Amino acid sequence: MKDELLRLFYAHGFDTLFRGDTAMYLAQVEVESAFNQFALRFEPGQTRHAGFIRNTSYGLWQVMGFNLEYLDREAFREPSLFLCDIERQAHVARLLYRKCASSDPVENLRWWNTGKAEASGPGDRYVNRILERKHGMGPL
Repeated sequence: MKDELLRLFYAHGFDTLFRGDTAMYLAQVEVESAFNQFALRFEPGQTRHAGFIRNTSYGLWQVMGFNLEYLDREAFREPSLFLCDIERQAHVARLLYRKCASSDPVENLRWWNTGKAEASGPGDRYVNRILERKHGMGPL
């Protein structure tokens, strides 16, 4: 899986987003999904009254259903299509990352987790988990 993720890193422009830091990119995917492209997580606190599909995160990057609805309507209507296609998952994750205006990888990670690039308790805890995982990975 790591070889495939590294291919996606370059093919979808994550290299510019993470400033070439493949370890940080892989650490984010590991923290989000443990490298499981079929990972699902229900996150009830995200938005009220939105329903199960919109409040579930999907795939390697754990893209929220409400983002899928906006970025890939077909995948939102049929999440199994999204989960079975890591190319599509990478494409949607990159589309979503483009909404963050920062060129700083740490700010991008905060934004991914909280919707804001500025320092915050939840965003900083998320970044710290990724940095800890990155340092525990060793050479790629």
